Amino acid sequence: MMTRKHLTAPQQNPGSGMESRASINIRLRACLVCGALLLLGGCASPVQQDGRLRHRQFEVNISALDWLEIGYFPRPDDPRIPSPCRLSFFGTGEIQFKTGRSPQVWSSFSSETDHPHWNEVVSDRLHLKPAEIQEVFQTFVDEGVVPARSFTFARKEVEKPYVNIAGMIGMEKIRLATDNPFLVTLVEEALENFEPALRRAAAAQQADEDSAK
Repeated sequence: MMTRKHLTAPQQNPGSGMESRASINIRLRACLVCGALLLLGGCASPVQQDGRLRHRQFEVNISALDWLEIGYFPRPDDPRIPSPCRLSFFGTGEIQFKTGRSPQVWSSFSSETDHPHWNEVVSDRLHLKPAEIQEVFQTFVDEGVVPARSFTFARKEVEKPYVNIAGMIGMEKIRLATDNPFLVTLVEEALENFEPALRRAAAAQQADEDSAK
């Protein structure tokens, strides 16, 4: 298994108006818990003995066409992340982040302006070097983001926190939802890079809930 590096996000220049970010620390936390996925047309376990999903393993040759779209759905009692989060990874090196209760989190073209939480969206972004973004995509592959076989899932079968992932890496199409701890932990560690935005979102939601009491 490849050795992981700590991917350090570029720091902002003083006065740029953007908040400094911690390094994207994508590391392994060993655990042997099965993810809740159902094999399409069968009942064989989709999980390896080490706890990862059975997956295709390959070397990533990063391309501008590579992408991952990840929805993170936290535990209902998580005070740090009270709302679902969206992470968008692009082979160009850009990573976009959104969180909140607004429909804008999931669609930039949403027209639901009468939604009660329309303005509750916090976003941020950063840009990594080619070698760094390749390391990010490679780590997702190593941790099982490309299942060995097609899966179907029912969301009632997964427990929060879980992730919903779509994308394409090379010629491999990706679409799955899972609470597998290896992938969930990987996404949670990527979210740590957006801690300032998470704090703003949590504070705004708490203020809104307090005012409604």
